[in-house]
Parts: sequence; structure tokens; C-alpha cells
Amino acid sequence: MKFPAVVAALGLALTAFPAAANEDNALPPKIARISTGSAFAAVAVSDDDLEPEIILSSEPVYKQRRGLVGYMLDDTYLKARIDRRSGKVSFEVHQWMRYQGNLRGYRQVNVQTPEGLRQRPLDKVRYSSETCPQQESLVECVFTEHLAFNVDEGVLRTLAESAPGEGWRFRFKAANGKDFNAVLAPAEIAGLLKAVDAQRQQVALAEGSAPHRM
Repeated sequence: MKFPAVVAALGLALTAFPAAANEDNALPPKIARISTGSAFAAVAVSDDDLEPEIILSSEPVYKQRRGLVGYMLDDTYLKARIDRRSGKVSFEVHQWMRYQGNLRGYRQVNVQTPEGLRQRPLDKVRYSSETCPQQESLVECVFTEHLAFNVDEGVLRTLAESAPGEGWRFRFKAANGKDFNAVLAPAEIAGLLKAVDAQRQQVALAEGSAPHRM
């Protein structure tokens, strides 16, 4: 076995894989301490003039690493896409997770909104197998799933005004019953919206200063 494979196997063995992470939906203390200002400063902006969209992501706002070797087992964040021509903005919630066992097959999400509980299919689903040993091995397969669903801007702006300790809760429904609960802090939502507003202003200024074509 090659050395990198040994390191990877050791890292996975020393990491506790939750059956369904974030089960109590409470904001961890480190997430609860995130401010709108720090979230805004951490938002990643991809502004490539050869692409039709400007993409903003709150993924760098918070990273939770677990186990002795600091593996990341899950991450929840927001993305915004700004169309350069129209200025229209679309928003997505992204979730990725790493786990041992059988493929869970997430296809639906239950979301708490200001109007109450909403159920809807996922807009994006992608999965891969990082390690899947031979059938006779005692080590289980390790899967990574990347899920996403669209969300209205008005919903996010309402949630951004929530009390700091409340969080925005949603549940990804699995085909095998191993549902996954996730939560986003209002400060992370507000930080992304602030970054979007700043980019909107830049896009508007760029449009106003652009020379008119005949």
C-alpha cells in the first residue's frame, strides 16, 4: 500500500463519523460568536470577467475540523450568483458531508421558513466514494455527498434578522432513513447578503460607466 493511502486510512480510522451530524440543531459556540462583519470579510468572491456570473460563497466563514488529524466531516454554507448583464441574483444553500457505511441517497430537504415548514426536492446532488475496500474488508466505504437547494432572497433577509442564537434549521432526508440536520447562523446569512449588496453596487457602477455601443 502506498504511503498516502496509509495516512488516509489512519486519518479516517481516528475520526468519529457521526450517523447524522448536528443532531440537536443548536449553534456551536464558535458559530454563535460569528459576527456579520467577520462573515462579510470572509466571503469568497469569484469575479472573472470571462464568466457571465459573479459568484460569492460563505464557505470560508467557518470550518469545523474533527478528530486527531483534523478531518472535516461536513460543511454548510451559502452561495450567491450575480448575473453581469441583468444584475439578477440567485441564492443556494450548499451542504457536503463525509460518512462511513452505505450511500444514504439524499433527495429532499425540509426547511424552516418564516412562513413555516416547507418540503422540497434538492436542486443538486453529487456523490463520490473516497475509499471503498474489498467486500471481505472490515473497513466500511467512505462516501462524500454534495447537496444544494435554491432559496429566495426575501427568505434570507428575514432570517438574517433572527436572534443570534436561533439559527436557520433544515433537514436533508435520506433514502435509507439516516437524515442529516443542519443549521446556519443569522450572522453568516447577513454577511453574505452584505457582500452581495456591495457587489450589486459595483455592477451598477460598471454598467453606468460602460461606453454605449452603436
